[in-house]
Amino acid sequence: PNLERKCYHHYSISISFCEVYMDEVYDLLDFESEAKLAIREDSVTPLPPEDQTALLENETIIAISSVEQAFQIINIGLEKRRVAEQKMNRRSSRGHGLI
Repeated sequence: PNLERKCYHHYSISISFCEVYMDEVYDLLDFESEAKLAIREDSVTPLPPEDQTALLENETIIAISSVEQAFQIINIGLEKRRVAEQKMNRRSSRGHGLI
């Protein structure tokens, strides 16, 4: 008998980049809007309550094919982050980034 199995896997990787600023979430990859993103529970995926996740409505999600492409997208998002000067740091972030 032929015991050799052929196994094929297909992977896709996507990236999003958001910022939490003053208890609101903003999409750092959406340059057409400054709208806040709504947070909701994932009610589509059938998971036990302890494994359920939150989703951001209408966040920009970009498919990537390389590490270099991921860094390019992150750099684009970094341009939109909220920063301000303070005594100890000339370019202090005002929020928290989520990739």
